[in-house]
Amino acid sequence: MAIFLYPIRKRCNWLRQRGNNKHWLDFHILFGVTAPFVIAIHASVKFGGLAGMAFWIMSAVALSGVASKYLFAQIPRSLNAAALFLKEAQELLAQLGGQLTEQRIVPAAVLAPVFRLPSDDEVQSQSMVTALGTMVALDIARVFHIARVRRHAAGRWGKLGTLGGLLSSRNAELEQVIDAARHQASLAKRILFLARSQQVFHFWHVVHKPFSYSFAVLAGIHIVVVMLFGVR
Repeated sequence: MAIFLYPIRKRCNWLRQRGNNKHWLDFHILFGVTAPFVIAIHASVKFGGLAGMAFWIMSAVALSGVASKYLFAQIPRSLNAAALFLKEAQELLAQLGGQLTEQRIVPAAVLAPVFRLPSDDEVQSQSMVTALGTMVALDIARVFHIARVRRHAAGRWGKLGTLGGLLSSRNAELEQVIDAARHQASLAKRILFLARSQQVFHFWHVVHKPFSYSFAVLAGIHIVVVMLFGVR
């Protein structure tokens, strides 16, 4: 039942005044991801009948919820916010690009893979599922590109101390360059995928609600049947 507190909060003025929306969403996702495991334990890992339906429905809800959380961080909440985001992001990109051009710690050729993105035509031609997969793949690849930059600048002992570049080094100037590069690459990706992110978010939102309500109906039927007939 705690899963449904977040959507109830969005419709209840009293609850909207309680706590931070981000924290409510985080707990909503935590309960949603935990629910399939709770169902599996409750059903003794037997997925027949209502328990099986509830398990697979909540698994779909959990996956769609995690995807929605990821997309929620990629896009502004309104058209006005999107326009403001694009303007501010493009200005910040220019500023970060200037900083990276002036630095002499890491050669431009070593930084180049961090900023590698598909073309706008490629992004627009992708399906929603492919676009989501590409966004996630770019975020994961950026971690390893950044690690390569650290390995290049840190030297032999620095590679050991940073676990091959995956952890931050003690070189403050190098970390400033890496932070600027990471921020610039992330902004460029968000700008490139902005329209697609909004489409995918809407699609996942449409999928998420029916599955959530179906789970609520199944849970209600299960409780009523057990209370009336003692049948599990």
